Amino acid sequence: MSQNDSIKLLRDYAERGDEAAFRELVARYIDLVYSTAVRRVGGDADLARDVAQMVFTDLAHKAPSLRKVKLLGGWLHRHTGFVAANIVRSERRRQAREKETAEMNALQDSPDSLWQQMAPMLDESIDVLEAPDRQAIVLRFFERRDFRSIGAALGISDDAAQKRVSRAVEKLRELLANRGVTLTLALLGSLMAGRAVSAAPAGLANEVAKAALAGAASATGITVGLMKLAGSLSFKLALGAVALGAATWLLVPGRFTQRPDPLRQGNAVAALRNSEGAAAPAAQSPLAITGTHSVLAGASTNQLVLTIVAADVAKPVPDVQLDYWLWEGGEVAHKKPLRADRFGVCEVPVPDGTTELLLVSRSEGFADTRLEWRPDRGEKIPAAYTLRVARSVPISGKVVDPDGEPVANAKVFFGNHLPDPALETRPQSDDFGWPYSTTATTDSQGRWRINRIGKEAFPTIRGGASHQEYVDSEYIFMSRTPGAEKQLLAGTQIFKLGRAVLVRGSVVDPEGQPVADAHVLVGYQNVSGTRETKTRPDGSFSVGGCRPGENVLTAEAPGYAATTLAVNLGTESEPFQLKLQHGKVLKLRVVGPNGNLISKADVWLDTPESGPVNPPNQKPAPVYVEFHRKTDNDGRLEWDSAPDQDLKFNVSASGYTRSRAVTVRPDGEEHLVTLTD
Repeated sequence: MSQNDSIKLLRDYAERGDEAAFRELVARYIDLVYSTAVRRVGGDADLARDVAQMVFTDLAHKAPSLRKVKLLGGWLHRHTGFVAANIVRSERRRQAREKETAEMNALQDSPDSLWQQMAPMLDESIDVLEAPDRQAIVLRFFERRDFRSIGAALGISDDAAQKRVSRAVEKLRELLANRGVTLTLALLGSLMAGRAVSAAPAGLANEVAKAALAGAASATGITVGLMKLAGSLSFKLALGAVALGAATWLLVPGRFTQRPDPLRQGNAVAALRNSEGAAAPAAQSPLAITGTHSVLAGASTNQLVLTIVAADVAKPVPDVQLDYWLWEGGEVAHKKPLRADRFGVCEVPVPDGTTELLLVSRSEGFADTRLEWRPDRGEKIPAAYTLRVARSVPISGKVVDPDGEPVANAKVFFGNHLPDPALETRPQSDDFGWPYSTTATTDSQGRWRINRIGKEAFPTIRGGASHQEYVDSEYIFMSRTPGAEKQLLAGTQIFKLGRAVLVRGSVVDPEGQPVADAHVLVGYQNVSGTRETKTRPDGSFSVGGCRPGENVLTAEAPGYAATTLAVNLGTESEPFQLKLQHGKVLKLRVVGPNGNLISKADVWLDTPESGPVNPPNQKPAPVYVEFHRKTDNDGRLEWDSAPDQDLKFNVSASGYTRSRAVTVRPDGEEHLVTLTD
């Protein structure tokens, strides 16, 4: 089966409606699609059949737009993943709806008994919630507002309001569970909606209003008298004495038993750090706070006071490192590590204009934990937050070479990612695997140990090992590698590195002269297992640890266009020579639908991440170089070392639809790219 034959069959069906051609395509690719589907839906054969049906139905519908696809198998593999993910998500939602229906039926059978258990402690539990969560509960269930009204009241979007209410109900459910009342979210929400507010006795409103107005009139008379008294010297002296006494009382250590508001908390941190006396015990510190976070509405402190405590004992965790990533206007402005002090407190800078804040805690013995806020999506960064980190579970193992011998100084890395965005929790989650993984280095016996992954994250982790002299090991996935969890916990997990080859060669200019300090990359951009180096003064290079077999070899240097060779690497490979050509000038200008200039638009070269370096009918071969720039204030961008060939770019900007596969040739002329709303 050749790729060209498949493309011809697809074209025959798209252009002439040749059903026989389409049936042949299905016969050729059904095994690929079905096998992929089985894996993606967790082995459910019936679901896999549904996925395969939908994939080929989509292929039939999209055939006219797919006539230019060069690798049909690749498209089918990727599309199978998309369809499977959607079906799995729909199936989960269906199961959740069925479960909720069953719970609601159960609620109809015994609402009185459940309410009688919950009612005595409901209001007290609500009082324990932080102000934002308490406000959300009151607006939704006591004032009976819809999400649009709640969003307007809190200054957030409808979706953000719905998420805030959901998080608040979940926290309330946990508080009630701690008091012995166990309810599902559906049951709790239904009870709150139906019984949190009941009708007051008839006539009570008139009685209360009458009494309140009478009391207000009496209080007004007292206020007038006090205003007259305030003019006297004796009253002013008395008031000053009262204020002094109150200030003295406030300074008594341990006086605050509740969490201070964000402004006072910042002062409390400074007071603790500057104190010359003994530090207060952690459990009694004003920073050992019981809530989760507090939003300081209407004020800007330009910092987040983060307090890190152990989730099981609520005591501060000292000296925690924090990966700190911050975006302003969609661009990375800061990505430096921060560190909490011995009280578990870290003051995180939050400049005006912050569009995203990402923090990942790193501390031995505790689970790496992620915090993220997106102000550009309506999320508010609080002035103070308590990060409760769970205890980690140690995992360990060994790294060996292809002959089974231990490898020292190998890097072992574990990351994770939630398989379904619907499982994400905000702002805190166990999704710790970006921007950095959790790593360890092997000792002289090839042994490694990591104690920074929590039990909750186990189902989503994946890991492997690497060393500059070997090919990376195969990845293990906790969710689908048999025995992985047992071996990691027992310390018997073995990562076996692969046998590698040495790649040698030289880089020269158009006249054949050596190019020093050229960057040489073996492999595809941004893909695990790539190796890179710089050329020596004589233009030569050598790089070890490369994967044998078909690969790509790319060289680039300032003032020259990058060049890529398709290579077959082996132990007997002769030295390769890469000849650089002088770069061409590429000019782009990005505008909106009305011709308005778009500054800071993202423009990046659409370089394949894998696959053959010279796909069928593609001349010349694509250049595997990374190019990502932003337009200037006039919407312009210039690249003076572009390869002399048609280049495909992706272009995007905030508020506009991304434009994909924009084909431009670097001819020195300015090319216009128009983005749509």
